[in-house]
Amino acid sequence: MSQPTLVFGIGAAKSGTGWLQTYLRDHKDCFFRNLKELHYFDSLDSGMGSFYRDDATSRVQRESKKLANHRDAKNNTWLPLLISDLNEWMDVFDGQTAVDGRYLKYIGHDRTDVALVGDFTPAYAGCSKPMLKHMSRMAENVRFVYIMRDPVDRLWSHIRMDAGKGGVEAIVEQYLSDSRPNIANESDYCGRIGGLLEVVPKKQLHIEFFERLFSKEAIEKLCRFLSISVKPACYSKAVHKGNAKALDPLLRMVFQRKLKRQYDFVEDLFGGLPREWTNKMVTL
Repeated sequence: MSQPTLVFGIGAAKSGTGWLQTYLRDHKDCFFRNLKELHYFDSLDSGMGSFYRDDATSRVQRESKKLANHRDAKNNTWLPLLISDLNEWMDVFDGQTAVDGRYLKYIGHDRTDVALVGDFTPAYAGCSKPMLKHMSRMAENVRFVYIMRDPVDRLWSHIRMDAGKGGVEAIVEQYLSDSRPNIANESDYCGRIGGLLEVVPKKQLHIEFFERLFSKEAIEKLCRFLSISVKPACYSKAVHKGNAKALDPLLRMVFQRKLKRQYDFVEDLFGGLPREWTNKMVTL
C-alpha cells in the first residue's frame, strides 16, 4: 500500500469535528491519535506554541489525576492512550520549531496498513494563506474538511462553551462589542473559507453542513472524498456536548444581523442557504 492520504479537519469550532474525528479514528481504514487538536501549524504561524504547550502539560496532569481516581482504572484504555499521546507529542514538538517530518511520523503518515491519517485542529482554518498552501503540499494526497454550522447556532454553542458553568451574559456582551476575537474569528466563514479557496485546490477541499453531517448520505459522500470504505456511524452519539441553554429569539435576531455577512457569503457560495438555517431565522 502507498502512503496514506493526509486529511486536515480544519473547522469550524463547535461544528461536529470531534464527532467526525471519533468516527474516523474508529474506522478500520484509518489511523488517528486519541489526542485531537495538535495545534502544530497554527503554533508555527501565530507564535502561540508556548500557550498550547503549557495547556498540554496541564492536561497531562489533569488526565493523570483522573486516571488515578478512576473507579476502574486498570480496565480504562482511553486515558492511558491519551496521556501517552500527549507526552509523545510534547517530545516531538516544542511549540516553536518546525519538524514536519517528525509531525508526519507522529500522525502515522509512514504507516502502510491504513489508507487515511490526519489531524483535526479547527484552529488551522485561521492560518495564513502561505501556511495553508504549505499544508496542502505536505504529502502526495492531502485533503481538507470544513464543517459549517448555522452561524448563530455555532456562535451560541461557542459562547456557552466559553461561559462554562457561569452566565453567558458577559460573553455575549464581549462578543457584541467586538472584544471577544476568538469567537468572532471562528464565525468568519467569509474570511476563512474564502482564504482556503484561494490557495487550496477545490478537489482537495470538502465542505459539509453540520446540520446534514449526521446522515448516511453525508458520510458516504465524505468517505468517497477520502477514498475510504463506508462504515456505519452512530449518529446519536454526542461528543463534547455543551449545556442546552435555549437562545432567546430576540438575541437570535441580534446575532443574525451581526452575522449577515456570513449568511450572504454562504448563500453566494452555494447558490442558497440550507433550509435547516432559514427555518430558524427570526424576524420581529
